[in-house]
Amino acid sequence: MRKCFVYSSIILVLLALGYVLTYGGDSAENEVQLVRTYESICHPEGAEQTNYKINQKNQERWINSVYDYTIPNEEVAQYYHDELIRKGWTRVQYDVGYGNTFYAYIKGRFFLVLGPHRGDYWTVTLHYRDMHKEYEPEP
Repeated sequence: MRKCFVYSSIILVLLALGYVLTYGGDSAENEVQLVRTYESICHPEGAEQTNYKINQKNQERWINSVYDYTIPNEEVAQYYHDELIRKGWTRVQYDVGYGNTFYAYIKGRFFLVLGPHRGDYWTVTLHYRDMHKEYEPEP
C-alpha cells in the first residue's frame, strides 16, 4: 500500500511539472504580446492572408502566416522593409536555408522572418528571439 502511495505521488508531481512547463509561467502573456506585435504589422494593399496559425511547443510560441500578393516580390520586400524600419525594427543577416531569399528583422524580444516560397506565396513568421544570440545588422 505504501509503494502505491509513493508511486502515485511521484506520478502526480511529474504531471504537475509537465503542466507547468507546457502551460504555466508567463506563456499566456507571451502569446498576447506576440499577437499584438504581429497585428501591429501593416501588410501591402491587396495582400490576401491564406493561412494563420499560432504554434506552441512547450513554452515557445510563434505565429506562421501565409500571404498572396498582387504586386511583384521586389515591391513586397521593399514595402515590408520600409514599414518595419519605420516602426523601429532592425534588419539583420539571417540564413534560413532552402535556397530562397528571406528577410529577417529584430525588435526587442521579437524576431520576424519573411520571404517568398517558389515565387507563389510569402510566409511571415514571428517569434520570440534568442536573447543570447548576437544578430549582425544587414549592411
